[in-house]
Amino acid sequence: MPGGGDGDVDVVAVTGATGFLGSRLVDAFRRRGCRVIAMSRSSDGDDSIPFRLGLGVSRDALRRGGVRALVHCAYDFTLTRWSEIDRINVGGSRLLFEAAAAAGVDTIVDVSSISAFPGATSLYGRAKLETEDAAQGVGAVVLRPGLIWADDPDTAGGMFGALAAAARRPILPIIGSGRYPQYLVHIDDLVDVVIGVCEGTISPAQDPLIVAAPAPVVFTDLVRRLAEPQRSPHLVRVPWRIVRAGLRAAELTRLPLGFRSDSVTSLVHHGPAPDATTLARLGIACREFLKADPGMGMCVEPLSAELPPRPRIPSTESEGADRAPGHVSAISPRS
Repeated sequence: MPGGGDGDVDVVAVTGATGFLGSRLVDAFRRRGCRVIAMSRSSDGDDSIPFRLGLGVSRDALRRGGVRALVHCAYDFTLTRWSEIDRINVGGSRLLFEAAAAAGVDTIVDVSSISAFPGATSLYGRAKLETEDAAQGVGAVVLRPGLIWADDPDTAGGMFGALAAAARRPILPIIGSGRYPQYLVHIDDLVDVVIGVCEGTISPAQDPLIVAAPAPVVFTDLVRRLAEPQRSPHLVRVPWRIVRAGLRAAELTRLPLGFRSDSVTSLVHHGPAPDATTLARLGIACREFLKADPGMGMCVEPLSAELPPRPRIPSTESEGADRAPGHVSAISPRS
């Protein structure tokens, strides 16, 4: 049954296999002796299946490959219109899940985001929440990781890598107050959780499993920490609407900047604090955000931030039962 592993898996398929998280998962599964089938645009060879969101995948290809577990990490960030995002990211994910279920894949894992919550407003969050609904429709396990970080920012991808690169600039625009809480998860901790789900050693309930350290990190503190020990950038606060408008103008002219206007929406209109109760009950402890010291090759003290208490994300179906059918939600630059 999808979402219910029963021990070691011998064949695992990973979408987005060349990405930051996907590539780490591929390496980790292979170290455990698994055969990994990479599913990405550039997939080529016997241990791969060509995959492009929106085009679907053959259930026969999954059957021939003997796939027992599928981990879905792929997302097309180049899209900026909801009609395209819905058709390619949401619709493409739905086709993938249906094909995997029809092929008899034992365990399906959808890597969503902590920012997928009822009431979110960004396009990314809306897409992730609707993708979760499609995943749960076939019995998949849904994981909601926070902002994924790595010991060496230079090797990191995603939003964390983009922030690390931006923090090295002498002047860094900060959106609004900059006091937006971020919840982070170390990439190794997230990889361990994914493997545990696939092997059946971690058995979440039907609700999405939030994977993030419970202590928040203020956005400006995060940027300052990433800038050390070289220098601390001069932070210039800019109204968030101006930042979003500028990024949107750049998107319309197809000027690549490394940040998306939709991420600004996610950052400003962030969701409730995560509920770590489920992780604790499953025996999962996510390490706090630590700064990697490039000179010593080791981690130093955790970063803490005093923030006012915020409501948590509902962790049970009954708590979230008031979500209207077809509701769409938003995500922030965390996955």
